[in-house]
Amino acid sequence: MIGAWGAAAIRWGMSSKLAIVALAVGCGGGAAPKESMPAPPPPPPVQPDAAAPVAVDVTPKPAACLEKDALIAETRVVGSAVVACYQDIPGCWALDPATGDVAPHGELPAVAPDPEVTVDAAGIKVCAAGATDCKTIATKEFPEGGTAVAKADRSLVAVATSKDVTVFDVAKGTRLARIPGWKTPMTENTAVYQLGPMHFLGDNLAVWESYSPVGMVARLFVPRTGKLVANIAGANVQISDRDPVHVGGASWAFVGFDVNLIYVHDVATGKLVTTYDLGKAGAGMPDAWLGRIGDHFVVAADNKVRALDTRTKAIRELDPPRCR
Repeated sequence: MIGAWGAAAIRWGMSSKLAIVALAVGCGGGAAPKESMPAPPPPPPVQPDAAAPVAVDVTPKPAACLEKDALIAETRVVGSAVVACYQDIPGCWALDPATGDVAPHGELPAVAPDPEVTVDAAGIKVCAAGATDCKTIATKEFPEGGTAVAKADRSLVAVATSKDVTVFDVAKGTRLARIPGWKTPMTENTAVYQLGPMHFLGDNLAVWESYSPVGMVARLFVPRTGKLVANIAGANVQISDRDPVHVGGASWAFVGFDVNLIYVHDVATGKLVTTYDLGKAGAGMPDAWLGRIGDHFVVAADNKVRALDTRTKAIRELDPPRCR
């Protein structure tokens, strides 16, 4: 028989084993703990964006000075200045006729285009700028084409050939008048006329014709009838074929080709209103460009620009700095 101490010993032994078993279960009898994952490496440093491209100003800049013999390529009135651009030289120069100030200037702005006119064996096509809103006059009068100009409102068109100038009503498509060429030293012994530029000025038409190998004369006509209004600047006076300049109202200015005078005509009546003499300042300026800014006329040719004050008759030379 097992005594009391034996039973106690058995109970203690069993409880000890149970405790050991419980301890074993609590320590490792269940699932193994998960291994901790290593921390991810830090992201690479953010590289700064490449610098944005810097806009480069490619506008041609005027040279610091002009060669002595640099020739004018184009001249135009821009605001209160005359802008002159020179052949093979970047940029342009703004010349102020009132103060004589000279400053660099960018390229010349675009100008509003004139009506477009084409003449061929099928007829005459008159279009707005950009070849839009075209009207065609069917005629076989010009199998070899011709030089043509349309009035700004495209109501009339004039076509010059080696014989005459013919004026048409564009809307009606009908011929209005023929203006024959006239005798000059260049056409005394021939029936071939060298009719040149034409300009509609107000309600009348100015027509140029060759007078010498290098010069021209001009006449003013009523385009709807062909009636002669006046010889511009007088009979046989050579006139630059550059664009005339609107002075105001019916007055337009023309510059002489070789006598260096500026002529102001009333183109409605043909009357010569006044003349301005450039004197020695105009010497060596054949076929000059003419412009007007306020009270000043400006003439430009070859490598010279001159301004005439119409109030005082004073003449100012306008010229960018020239290289020594």
